[in-house]
Amino acid sequence: MLQPDNTFIRTFEIGSHLADFNRELLPNQLFNLLQETAVSHSETLGWGWDALHARGLFWALSKMDVEILRMPTWLERIKIITWSKEYHLLVQPRDFFVETEEGELLARATSNWALVDLEGRPHPIEEVKAGLRHRPDCDALEKPATRLRKVTEGVWSEPHAVVYSDLDLNQHVNNTVYISWVMDNFSYAFHQQHRIRFISINYLVQTMPDARYRILQQECEPNHFVASIFEEEKGIELCRMATEWR
Repeated sequence: MLQPDNTFIRTFEIGSHLADFNRELLPNQLFNLLQETAVSHSETLGWGWDALHARGLFWALSKMDVEILRMPTWLERIKIITWSKEYHLLVQPRDFFVETEEGELLARATSNWALVDLEGRPHPIEEVKAGLRHRPDCDALEKPATRLRKVTEGVWSEPHAVVYSDLDLNQHVNNTVYISWVMDNFSYAFHQQHRIRFISINYLVQTMPDARYRILQQECEPNHFVASIFEEEKGIELCRMATEWR
């Protein structure tokens, strides 16, 4: 629902299919819900998937930082509040708050989006500025989304194939799938003993069907990890991700 202050709110209930063995929302599903809220907001403003697809364009997430104070739990009802901020030539920043129905802050996030064509080439945000509404002077996080460095040393995962369930409407790997890939790179025992508190992700190159990928991950300090995902055959870096755990 669009609000007078130019924010947009969606509510969700955390179903069992969204939760892990701790009865907490899976990290990739948190990203899914954030992006579903962003999509709904864009639709309300007249720049959703159908309107952009008719012009050969779509919104692509390039960066996102998410601070998790407490992960929502099974059957909990939450509301996600989002708003866009003043755009730059090729970047549309968007922020989020995740709250309980009673107003407890659970998570907050900032993100950068680009307007790209079906070949992945960026287009100026100016092309769709009509109807965009900004919420001035409100930042969910103190700093813009982080620019991460390439990981050059660490432990390699086994190679994995991109599969049908990894793909999105545009026939690329869905950006939340990269979260799952990195989360699956940690052991079951690690997930039993730790809770995620911060995720930063940079998307570099779109991953296509039938590709194979490997993850290079390093623990740079206790409970702080960095990872780069590479396409196996050509060695192209696809994505960078940093995680902090409690």
